[in-house]
Amino acid sequence: VRGPLSAETAYRGARDVFASLHVPRRTAQAELLLAVTTEMSGDLSTAAHRYRTLARDDRLSDLDRARAKLWMGTTLTKSGHPDEAIAAIIEATEQLDMLDEPIEWAVAQQKQALADLAARRLDDASQRIAVASEAMRDESPLQRVRLQVAQAHILVSDPATSDAGASLLEQLGHVAARYSLAHQQQAIDRLRRSMARTRSPRRGTAR
Repeated sequence: VRGPLSAETAYRGARDVFASLHVPRRTAQAELLLAVTTEMSGDLSTAAHRYRTLARDDRLSDLDRARAKLWMGTTLTKSGHPDEAIAAIIEATEQLDMLDEPIEWAVAQQKQALADLAARRLDDASQRIAVASEAMRDESPLQRVRLQVAQAHILVSDPATSDAGASLLEQLGHVAARYSLAHQQQAIDRLRRSMARTRSPRRGTAR
């Protein structure tokens, strides 16, 4: 993500070129991509602030502003602010609906499901991921795996469905390996490790 040959370096260079050429929309789009690299590097507070600013930036198209709002919500979920995340994602979802962007709208449903899960609203999360699944039946392997990883995350969070979630993660691990989806494989591995910690028997008190 970072370094001399990284995405951040490339986007920063693109931003500087577009700014020197006085192309405001392209400059802002490069800034949005830089915010994504900031999020991926783990600096969630800075990323959320940049997304919030870009979601109001008139240099961007309506679609890119809605994406910035949605990604702000995702970042807030990751940083432990699910209620604020849900509010942002709902706004983004409404904007995407008005823009008639069905795939982006379905992704927003998935993101809200994870925010609902972080807020411990398991029923809401399950309903939301079902809506996203219905809307994304015919999408690419990457989009399907992303969606199903979110679904597995919800399943393993409920003791009544954790076995089904574990089985789904096993299947998704094979799909991610087949299509070389490294980022999704990392997410699958994190969920598996979390499950292993949850299921491992507690050690007895040392005597």
